[in-house]
Amino acid sequence: MTGFIQGAGLGLLFVPLTTVTFATLEPEQRADGTGLYNLSRNIGSSVGISVVSYLLIRNNQVNHATIASHVTALSSAHQRFQIDDDPFARGHFPLVPLLRSAPPAQGEDHAMVME
Repeated sequence: MTGFIQGAGLGLLFVPLTTVTFATLEPEQRADGTGLYNLSRNIGSSVGISVVSYLLIRNNQVNHATIASHVTALSSAHQRFQIDDDPFARGHFPLVPLLRSAPPAQGEDHAMVME
């Protein structure tokens, strides 16, 4: 939904801006005006994308550093997460190899069974 609003907003912005830009130009100057207008739009959009990318990456790094400063190996949340998500810590693993007493035949893989 936000992309739709942004797209509609840009459409509603650039049409009047282009109209106002070329309204004061003489017909023989419109070719040069079009080139300068497109150049300024391209440079502006490139700078805008660069600034937004920088801010996104910078804020991501700041948030990561803030979260990492609150998590240690001794914190209870970290220990609970490790125990809850580690199948070996619970004492079982969903796929257990079926061990055979005789070695497998040539080209035969070890079978796996579900618990």
